[in-house]
Amino acid sequence: EQEPEIVDCLPGTVSVTARVGDADGNSIDGTPGFNPTELPHLWYTVTNNSSVDCNFNVGSAVTFFEITSGSELIWSSRDCDRSMDENKVGVLKAGETLASPPMPWEKVRSCSTGCGPGQSDVITSGASYWIGVELNGVLSESDQQFVLF
Repeated sequence: EQEPEIVDCLPGTVSVTARVGDADGNSIDGTPGFNPTELPHLWYTVTNNSSVDCNFNVGSAVTFFEITSGSELIWSSRDCDRSMDENKVGVLKAGETLASPPMPWEKVRSCSTGCGPGQSDVITSGASYWIGVELNGVLSESDQQFVLF
């Protein structure tokens, strides 16, 4: 008997959640806070909410993080050097949740010249930020709030 062919995940069957926490990928309950010596690490989880395995691209070429404060866009991974980005299509098993590797955010603004060290520092001392992610066209369902002290 032939295995059924695995097809691309159908729209609406995959959910994505933006996460912020430590370098080991540990989320912090509630609203995470980071002191001046800590870098927030960003990642996402992706879940196949359907009852069938399907193919889904989780590559860096289709992953876009954004950090906002109020209505202002503070940092976007679209401003980063994306020359090494790649597509990475894999099987997302039915009901499975996968997590991306945690990536440090340098607490800087992004702009046309880049998104890493050397850019303008952001406001700390209790400033509140929100992280959202878009993965392969799927937007995170709710942004994650965090605070920089």
